[in-house]
Amino acid sequence: EFTYENVNIEQFNRYLPWGYESRGFMTGNIDVKGTAAKPKIISHMDIYQPGFDKINMEDTLSGIFEFKENKLGLNLSLQTKYGQYSGIGFIPLDLNLMIGSRVDISKEPIDFVFTGITNNVEFLPEYFDILDSLTSDQFENDNTSFNYNIRLEISGTLETPIRNGIVLINRASLYLDPIDEPIRNISGSISIIDNQLIINKMTGLLYKEDENSIMSLPFFSNILNLFSSEDLKKQDNLNVSGSMDITEFFNPKFALNLRGDDVSISSSYDLFHGSGTADINVTGRDTMYISGDFI
Repeated sequence: EFTYENVNIEQFNRYLPWGYESRGFMTGNIDVKGTAAKPKIISHMDIYQPGFDKINMEDTLSGIFEFKENKLGLNLSLQTKYGQYSGIGFIPLDLNLMIGSRVDISKEPIDFVFTGITNNVEFLPEYFDILDSLTSDQFENDNTSFNYNIRLEISGTLETPIRNGIVLINRASLYLDPIDEPIRNISGSISIIDNQLIINKMTGLLYKEDENSIMSLPFFSNILNLFSSEDLKKQDNLNVSGSMDITEFFNPKFALNLRGDDVSISSSYDLFHGSGTADINVTGRDTMYISGDFI
């Protein structure tokens, strides 16, 4: 057994099977058993400032890595400012790659389960310019409840992964770059079945408070906050339905419909503002097509 400290992952990217750049600094220990033909390697590792493709984090990823029989077993955990994530399973890995042999493992099986509970989905905005943030109105230090509950199962092969899972959303907020107003109070259920993401149900509130209203003054808003009557709350006025093809996970194909009554929106670039009834379709992949009515 031997130990290592602050080893830069980037120098191993050429050997890693997933095809995305990985970053971070590894500290831990390695125990090697077995024979040269059939080694068994176990490492307990902490990765500081982990990064993957477009994602960079200031937290520490901890895990157990076990290599045997051309498979790399993973048992990972990550605690962030907003939530916690875990991953368990295996991916194919052939050590012959590290001595220059040409080995094709793209058709070897993969089996991995990713779970997460969080108040801020930190990784998605890096891949979609339209997204500013997927967050919540909860306090940062409130770790008693979470707005996003994610479970993603990956099977198939490295070349053609198959994704299944579920995403539960409760009282979350979505900030979009083109409009000033956030979509609040988002609740819904999303299923992922064989690389098809299906929105079972999703509702939210898209509404702009009148800044000139006397009820927006601190004295009156504080009084309103003392009441919990549903009559004092603005009701959800937005429904989202449709699906996404996530065969290319970070380049999905959209087929979404947004319908809203008495929605109030204004452009981040002062191109439009107003309220009305919306029936909007969003389709496309690399190029997004938006069509419909806003009356």
